Amino acid sequence: MAYIRKVKTGSGATAVQIVRKERGEVILVEHIGSGHTKKKVDFLVDEARAKLLGGKQKPLFDLEILQKKF
Repeated sequence: MAYIRKVKTGSGATAVQIVRKERGEVILVEHIGSGHTKKKVDFLVDEARAKLLGGKQKPLFDLEILQKKF
């Protein structure tokens, strides 16, 4: 089963990924993106959650508003 994980990158950003475990090994399914702010990371987690649910969840953030602030 796939799940969302957040990991620190070398630049200090937080990467949001969809991963799954197979025989104890973590397999990257999709890299959603990286962010330096909590707002950006929260947006990426919301995007990952929507992908995991097959687009059945309404996004928590308005993409157009967030893009203007990044």
